[in-house]
Order: sequence, then C-alpha cells, then structure tokens
Amino acid sequence: MPEKRLIDVGEAKQLVLEDLKSFVKDYPIDQNCLREDYLEASRCWMFFLTPEVLKQVAGPLIADLTFVVSKHGELRCFPGLSGTAEFLSDYVRKMSDHFREQGL
Repeated sequence: MPEKRLIDVGEAKQLVLEDLKSFVKDYPIDQNCLREDYLEASRCWMFFLTPEVLKQVAGPLIADLTFVVSKHGELRCFPGLSGTAEFLSDYVRKMSDHFREQGL
C-alpha cells in the first residue's frame, strides 16, 4: 500500500472550512472563522472556531466545536470539547496516537 501524502497546516485548515460549509448554510465560511491559535501534535492539529462564528453556527446548545485533522487529511469534529490548555494539549496528543494506531 502506498504511503499517504502528508498535508500542511494550511491544507488542514481548508479541510476544516470545507467540512464546516457542509453543515452551515446561512453563514459565510472563510479563514476568519478559525481562531489563529491551534494545537499541534506529531500526527495532527486541533483547530477552534472563533467565538463569533461559534455563536452563529453552533447555537446555544453547543459550548464549543473543535476540529482535529491528521497530517494525512483525516478530519474529526468534536462538539462540546473544551477545557484547560493542559486538557486540550493532552487530548490532541491522544488523537495523534489514535491516528498513528489507525494508520491515518
């Protein structure tokens, strides 16, 4: 089986935005929807929506919406995932381990 192509952080952000567009119809989705800060582990990145966009797209029932993208382009979305910086850093490392174990 050929090795999957690695993507860069810009391509990962584009995957998040495309996914967001698939379930948000009435709000303009662009780079400004993502916070500038993100987390990175050896096999993935974790991205966060800006508070303004979160209010518009998630509504009052979801406190947060977090996206994790593997460096091979696999995307996972987690509604309600929030916490301290330490918790999120630990979570992105766990997702990195998951992607490694699954070959993603």
